[in-house]
Amino acid sequence: MNEESQEPSEPKSRKPEWSQWAELVSDAFKEGGEAGKNDASGSADKFREAIEKGIYDATYGLAYSLAYGSTVAKDSIFKQAEEGVRDGTAAGREAAREAQKDTNEGPAPSPA
Repeated sequence: MNEESQEPSEPKSRKPEWSQWAELVSDAFKEGGEAGKNDASGSADKFREAIEKGIYDATYGLAYSLAYGSTVAKDSIFKQAEEGVRDGTAAGREAAREAQKDTNEGPAPSPA
C-alpha cells in the first residue's frame, strides 16, 4: 500500500456548508414572514370584526332602549298621568261642591 492510499480520507461532513446554512436561514425568514403576514391579516380581520360587532351591539342597545322607553312612556306613563289628572280633577270638583254645601251658600255651580 502506498502512503497516498493509506492516508485516511477526510470524513465527509454531514453539516451543510455556509451557503446551505444561509439558504436555510433565508428560507426560514421568508416562511416566517409569510406566516406572520397571513396571521397579521387574519388578526386584523378578527379585530375589525370585533369592533364592528361592538358598534352594532352598542347601537342596537341604544335603539332598543329608546324604543322600549318611549313605548312604555307612551302606553304607561302618559296613560297614568292622564288618569291622574282626570281623577284628580273629578275629586277636586267633588270636594269643592261638598265645601259649598257645608257653607249653606246654595247649590254648587255646575262645571262649565
